[in-house]
Amino acid sequence: MEGLVDFAAVGGAIVVSLGIALSLEWFALNAVMKMMPARQTSVDSEAAVAEQAATGPALVATRFVERKRAA
Repeated sequence: MEGLVDFAAVGGAIVVSLGIALSLEWFALNAVMKMMPARQTSVDSEAAVAEQAATGPALVATRFVERKRAA
């Protein structure tokens, strides 16, 4: 009978420790997900891509060259 009680105690401790570990993991995952930026909708994404295509690297390079010439 004593062996059965010890077995139940060890089994219970394992179940409790797994429950605590999974709970902590779930809370940490939710905290990290809340820190992430919101997902853009397809309309927002298309507008951002169009704006970047219109003003993208060429505009940045042009401004850089203009600053170099002014200096």
